[in-house]
Amino acid sequence: MMVDVIIIGAGGHAAEVNDYIICSKGRNGNPDINVIGFIDDDPDSYKSYNYDAPYLGSLGNHDVSLKYFYIMAIAI
Repeated sequence: MMVDVIIIGAGGHAAEVNDYIICSKGRNGNPDINVIGFIDDDPDSYKSYNYDAPYLGSLGNHDVSLKYFYIMAIAI
């Protein structure tokens, strides 16, 4: 089963979450998780990391879709 997710945040915590997703693929019967992209109000956060998935823009400009799951990956 494939699960499509959008990660909210594109900084260091989002990078860790993304790495966990990559490392969990195919393990212990976990569903395959496909990262559709990253949402962050600061595009420079996204540019600081080498993500495979695209930058989708800011949170205020995003329309929530029921076809995706969302992972909150914001740390203070």
